[in-house]
Amino acid sequence: MSDAAPPGDRLRDAVDDLTPSEVHRVLADFPRDLRGRLLLAAWEAGTGATDLPRLVRLGAALLWKPDDAMDAFHSGRRATSFFDRNLEAVADEPVDAFRARWGADEDLSPSTDDAMALVRLGAVGIILVTAPVVLGSIGMLFLWSSF
Repeated sequence: MSDAAPPGDRLRDAVDDLTPSEVHRVLADFPRDLRGRLLLAAWEAGTGATDLPRLVRLGAALLWKPDDAMDAFHSGRRATSFFDRNLEAVADEPVDAFRARWGADEDLSPSTDDAMALVRLGAVGIILVTAPVVLGSIGMLFLWSSF
């Protein structure tokens, strides 16, 4: 399956599984590769989904592609989350109509609240990504120096 849904394709046909994250991936038009997964985490964090694995991926996205991650986060702040919605109700909508109805309003620029939310969540995510490396390095130095 290609990343882009053919014009007129139903949402149900454009997703691997009818799950909120797959619906969000199609809504935000992210690819299925690693970059797409990291940007999807930033987008979903923007919608308010802040569980631990998503924050780790947000931190990785901010370290790897900060501009893209910021854009994805801000887009998620303006889009509709499908975590608490009936997916079957939208599954037969054409993808183009689905994106037009539920997607982010691209004309809105990020607000100060958006920026502060990204700073707070991004800091937690970056700490979660880098802490094991730093703590592991300190632990190795401690063990090495004790011999």
